[in-house]
Amino acid sequence: MQTHTDMGACGAAKYYSSEVFWLYDADTKTLTIKGNGAIKDYTSAAEAPWSKYDVERITLDSGITRIGEYAFANLLKIKQADVTIGAGVKVADNAFAKPDAHGRMPLPQSDDLYYNSYIGDTTIAAKMSKDGVVTIYPTDTENTVVPGIKGYQGNNTAFPWYEAYGKEFTKDFTGVHA
Repeated sequence: MQTHTDMGACGAAKYYSSEVFWLYDADTKTLTIKGNGAIKDYTSAAEAPWSKYDVERITLDSGITRIGEYAFANLLKIKQADVTIGAGVKVADNAFAKPDAHGRMPLPQSDDLYYNSYIGDTTIAAKMSKDGVVTIYPTDTENTVVPGIKGYQGNNTAFPWYEAYGKEFTKDFTGVHA
């Protein structure tokens, strides 16, 4: 018997979405898609119900006919080449995360996620909206609440957010400007 941490329907059929369903096993970090039919299209990477899990492996039943838009786009450890996709299975253009022109992968999206970090004596709060825009808020303390949790950008700097590795700021760093 297969164990699972969470499960649900993910089929594209209007009335019978449970003909395709998913199981997530936290112990093995495996997402399994079972059933017969297409995985639905999602409007963003954060909308897929498994997007919040730490998935390292995906298995697809042979009955899966299509992988929908943004289905696996928030699972940044998974590349399309890592998944065994049966012959004849259609894959939507944005089903998997893609690097930008510089090879950088986007950060995972989620509802009103924000982080606090430090640059020198300044606390930086960064919030990503569901559409992938990150807003940076320089603040005085780590407990500053990020304003407008539903996508407010105000007069702050906003830009697409990408993973950065090995970046260092000099003591003269004054900020990022649009």
